[in-house]
Amino acid sequence: MAAKESFISSLAGAKPYLQNIVGLLLVINAIGLMTYSIGSGILMILAALLVFPRVQAAIDEHTGITLHPLLLIALFGILFVSSSALLLTVVDMSQAPDFLKPFQQ
Repeated sequence: MAAKESFISSLAGAKPYLQNIVGLLLVINAIGLMTYSIGSGILMILAALLVFPRVQAAIDEHTGITLHPLLLIALFGILFVSSSALLLTVVDMSQAPDFLKPFQQ
C-alpha cells in the first residue's frame, strides 16, 4: 500500500509539467489551425489556455471560481469540438490536408 501511495505522490509532482507540455503542444496546434481558419485557431487557443496550471490559478484568483476537473474537461471538450467543427465548415475539402480527406463527401 505504501508503494502505491508513493507512486501516486510522484505522479502528482509531475502533473504541472505534463500540463505545461500538453498546453504548449495545443498552442502550437492552434497556430497551425489558424492557417485554415482563424476562428478555429482562436477556439483551440482558448482550450489550450485552460490546460495551463497558472491560467487555472489566475481564473480562481480573479473570479473566485474554482474550476473542478470535470468542469475543465467539459469546457476543454466543448472548445475542442467547436474548433474542429468550425474547421470542417470553413475548409474546402478539395484543398484540405490529408488528415481531413476521410471527411470529404
